[in-house]
Amino acid sequence: MRHSFGLLIPLPTPLPADIENALSLERAGNWWNAGSLLYAVAQRYSANRDLHARLLTRAASCFELVSAFRDAGLAYEVAAVAARTIPGIDFQIVAELHLLAHFCSMQLSDIGTAANLLQQAAHAFEQVQKAVVRIPDRIPPLPIAAGQFTFAATCLRSAGNLYLEAGKYKDASFHFWLAAGSHLKQGHGYLAAEAMRQALGAYARVGEPFSLGDLRQALPLTQQQRSERLNIFTTMEDAVTSGFSDQKQMNPQFPPTFVLDSVEQFMISAFEEFSRNLAVAGNHDDSISLAVMASERQRRRYLRKRKWVRGLISTLDAISSNYGTDYKRWFASVIFVAGVYGWLYWQFRLIQPIRDFVDPFYFSIVTMTTVGYGDIQPVGNLGKLLACSEIVFGLAMFGVLVGIISRRVIKS
Repeated sequence: MRHSFGLLIPLPTPLPADIENALSLERAGNWWNAGSLLYAVAQRYSANRDLHARLLTRAASCFELVSAFRDAGLAYEVAAVAARTIPGIDFQIVAELHLLAHFCSMQLSDIGTAANLLQQAAHAFEQVQKAVVRIPDRIPPLPIAAGQFTFAATCLRSAGNLYLEAGKYKDASFHFWLAAGSHLKQGHGYLAAEAMRQALGAYARVGEPFSLGDLRQALPLTQQQRSERLNIFTTMEDAVTSGFSDQKQMNPQFPPTFVLDSVEQFMISAFEEFSRNLAVAGNHDDSISLAVMASERQRRRYLRKRKWVRGLISTLDAISSNYGTDYKRWFASVIFVAGVYGWLYWQFRLIQPIRDFVDPFYFSIVTMTTVGYGDIQPVGNLGKLLACSEIVFGLAMFGVLVGIISRRVIKS
């Protein structure tokens, strides 16, 4: 891919012999020798920063034509560094040269260098003094036209994906969070929230137990944000709320609850994803914590949308075992409910025989556990219905217990 910056060289007159020799090799299609000579000639004109950078770009194009990607990438990178020093340079050119160097690094499977070059390109795009940037030649991974910060965010997210593929999860998380910042500068709340979600998802795969304090130290936050103990999840929720609010303004036909419903669904999905990543990485404590956060949001969503059955089941799950995570609460709930049923059997004489106050509670336990010895029986339809409801409750609590045990087995 021959960049126009290297083709439009303001040649001095008369044309120096060394440049003439290099261009004659290029015209003859002797790309390797032309590139080598152009690179050498560029060093002699280092005082003329504009000519120096353009000759390097032209040399890189020659190397690229013969698939000499290592030499091409080096020449593009040096050209980008040189171009930065040219007074009044359009930083879009600098960014594009970094991206061409990135392309060459990708051909060599040099993931670390490729990701670093994407970050350099992002920094250059953020210095472009244009509201809309247009790329005349399609340079992956960029769109043809977008805002300067959108281009920067695209580069940073691509760098994050490269680190993610290489298993460098902390580096991936760092770059995704930088991308979120660029999206926010462009005013794209939803895209910023998606980038934050990628950042937290990548960090969750590190496999180390972490707290919000750890996240604040690992992510590229300002010192003020760290000192103010910025809540990462709240920041993500604020960003996605902004994004969906913008969509609602552009689409007034959306229902009044569109923003709240969309935000809740996004956050529930994000917490579930983080929980899965943490579980895969072996960080089961934090995985369970995030799963509980997702379940609590889902419970509130059911109740707000008046899905009473699901909301009631979810509420009972929360009260009885903290969504299947707390065996102490489960045990206390079982004892409490068995006691309530026992009191009802005794108070309203719903079983027989009752020899003393122990019998109702004994019957309640054997009914809940579905043992049913048969020495005591319910009396009347009310007694039978109450016993049936206790059996259903006991089966449900047994299922919760199996879930608790499974989590602990997996964790161990």
